[in-house]
Amino acid sequence: MRNLFGHKLTQADRTLKLTKYKRAGVREYWIIDPIHKRVFVYEFEKEDGYRIYSFEDSVPVGIYGGDCVVDFAQIYEEIRFLYDTM
Repeated sequence: MRNLFGHKLTQADRTLKLTKYKRAGVREYWIIDPIHKRVFVYEFEKEDGYRIYSFEDSVPVGIYGGDCVVDFAQIYEEIRFLYDTM
């Protein structure tokens, strides 16, 4: 599950969604913040399953054991024009 962090998503919204997804059995939840170029990853099945990555990182997909990664540097290069004016 991933969520794009926008201008209108408040901390309360983030906390509420995080709680609901965890209770619903979602195993991994990503919040993508393009304004601050960060990715928050919650792996609910791990005790220490919270990480913050930058858009410089390749982020491992935990539910695939890290065998699959998402290269945010490459993705951001393709969409940076959307955020350069903000």
